[in-house]
Amino acid sequence: MTSDDMTLVREFAATQSEPAFAALVERHLGLVHSAAKHLNLHLTLKTPRRRLAA
Repeated sequence: MTSDDMTLVREFAATQSEPAFAALVERHLGLVHSAAKHLNLHLTLKTPRRRLAA
């Protein structure tokens, strides 16, 4: 993470700045995408499956 990234993180944390958040996501899109896929898989596996009534 660069010092510029840290500036954006601080700005987002302090003011909930959407442009700062968007800039971080754009810069680190691969990491964001991978984390989202991992979380989705984890939640999918953790959620009990309902059986359909016959």
